Amino acid sequence: MKFGREAKVGIGVAAAYRASGQTRAEFCRKQGIPVTTLDYYLRRDAHHSQQKLVPVRVVQEAAPTKPGSGFTLVLTNGLRL
Repeated sequence: MKFGREAKVGIGVAAAYRASGQTRAEFCRKQGIPVTTLDYYLRRDAHHSQQKLVPVRVVQEAAPTKPGSGFTLVLTNGLRL
């Protein structure tokens, strides 16, 4: 998926709309864009906001738990990969 200049502008417009407190029609009239374009930017922004990075904690164990494995990923629910 492309994430170039146009996408960044769209996400900026979506953020500006949310911060404005205006209705969609008011905001679009002042910005000079169609409501459908704002709706597109809002949908696209919602899709990108679902893809978030999460913090991780790196812990070095004394020795690998199994021979040949030097990496274990432990999820928040306790599942070890």
